[in-house]
Amino acid sequence: MGPPDLPDPEDPDGPLTPCKVSEAEYMSVEWPPAPGAPAHAPSIQFLLKITDRTVNLSRETVEFKTMPVENTIHPRQLNFDPPLQQYGKDGAKGFRHYWEMLDYVFGLPDPNAFPQIPVQGGDREGILRFIEMCRRLAGFSVINDDTTLSVGTDPGTDNWHVRVFDPPTDESFLGASAAFRQLHNDGETASFINAHNALFKVMKTLPEEQQVVNREAVPQWRAARGKLMNHTIQTLTALKAGNATLEGPIQFPKCGGWSMRRSSRSIE
Repeated sequence: MGPPDLPDPEDPDGPLTPCKVSEAEYMSVEWPPAPGAPAHAPSIQFLLKITDRTVNLSRETVEFKTMPVENTIHPRQLNFDPPLQQYGKDGAKGFRHYWEMLDYVFGLPDPNAFPQIPVQGGDREGILRFIEMCRRLAGFSVINDDTTLSVGTDPGTDNWHVRVFDPPTDESFLGASAAFRQLHNDGETASFINAHNALFKVMKTLPEEQQVVNREAVPQWRAARGKLMNHTIQTLTALKAGNATLEGPIQFPKCGGWSMRRSSRSIE
C-alpha cells in the first residue's frame, strides 16, 4: 500500500508550522467537563488574542501572552455615566467595565434622557419596586468585589489551571441571586417585564409625538435583555470583536494558503 500520507501542513488540524506560530493572532482554550460532572455539562472555553510570543529554540517551546478577545475593546469612550454607578462601592470600577461592553454591543441610549411620563396605581408601585431593587443590587459585594480569574500552566509543567481569586462568599452570592430573581422572574412585582409593560401601557395614552420617542427607546432595552438571557455580555462582545455570528464560524487571517477556523461556540 506504500507509506502513509504525511499530514498536510496547511490543514488547520495538522501539525504546527513556523508560519502558523508566527502569524496566528488568536488561540482558543477548552477544558472538558470534570470527571463526575452532570451529563451534558458545558466545557470551559476561552477565545484569546495573542499579544506577545517568545520562541525558545533550545527547549523547543513557544510562550504566549494573551488577553480575552472581549477585553480588547477597552478602554471605550462612553457618552454617559454608567447607570447606578453612584450606588456601588470603591469607585464602582466594574460598572464602567461592563458598560463599555454593553455600549459596544448594543449602543443603548442614555437612560437619563428618557422623558418623564405619568404612571399611577399598581403600575407605579411595580416600577418603583424595580428601581429600588436595582439600586440595592448595585451595592452588593458580588458586583463590587474585585474577583479575578487566572488561566495558565504551572511552572515547568504542561498542567493547565483555572483559578478564581477573591470570589464572593456563598452568603453574598446567594443574597445577590435572590435579589436578581426578583428583577428577572416575570411573576415578580419588581421584574423587568412588569416595568416594561407598565411603561408601554402608559405610553399608549400619550400624544403621538411623545409615543414615537418612547417607542424607540424601550424596545432597545428589551431586545438587549433578551440577548443577555441567552448569552453573556463577554460572549456577545467577543463575537462582535471577532466579526463572527452565533451561526457562522470565525475566520482568522490566512498564513500563506492556510487559514484557521473555529466554531463561534468556542467563546461561550
